[in-house]
Amino acid sequence: MLASRSDRRRYITSDCEACEDVQKAHHYTNSSDETCAVLTTSGMDTCCSAYLPPNLPHAVASGAVRMSDIDTMLSNLFAVKMRLGFFDDPTQQPYSNIPLERLCSKQL
Repeated sequence: MLASRSDRRRYITSDCEACEDVQKAHHYTNSSDETCAVLTTSGMDTCCSAYLPPNLPHAVASGAVRMSDIDTMLSNLFAVKMRLGFFDDPTQQPYSNIPLERLCSKQL
């Protein structure tokens, strides 16, 4: 079971091309506005593909998508990024100083 929509300990992303597939492959929706509405209210916070950026402005302008749903998506994404230290001083982040040659190695 997924955490509640307002659980800021996580975010949910789509599989790549899954957003497009809602309309084009699965025929669950009939328009990009309707697809955006389904995606933004389904619990998904980010789309792996580039589907939402060109389609969301029209969906919001037409009233198909509420800004409050987009706010929830962004809130979840930024809460996770803050928890992971994306906005902290890089010199205070122990993982930001790991040299490339140590990545994927058994060395700590």
